[in-house]
Amino acid sequence: MVLEHVWNEAQVNRDAPVLDALVADTFTNTEFDGEVSDKTKFLADLRAGIDSAKKDNNISSPVEVNIVDGPSGRVMETFTQ
Repeated sequence: MVLEHVWNEAQVNRDAPVLDALVADTFTNTEFDGEVSDKTKFLADLRAGIDSAKKDNNISSPVEVNIVDGPSGRVMETFTQ
């Protein structure tokens, strides 16, 4: 749990030295869009401020959230954004 917290904080703060210490030289990163990078590219992108979730190829789709009554399973309310 502590390791995951350190990882998340390092990514949010773009702390490349911390992530460099956390991952092996053989590290491979796979983004949500399927882009694969090695440790060098991963850290370079981090240092450059490149965030795959904010790239021009970002996928934008409507999201639907259902508020469901647990015991009955009945959908109480639906939000779409």
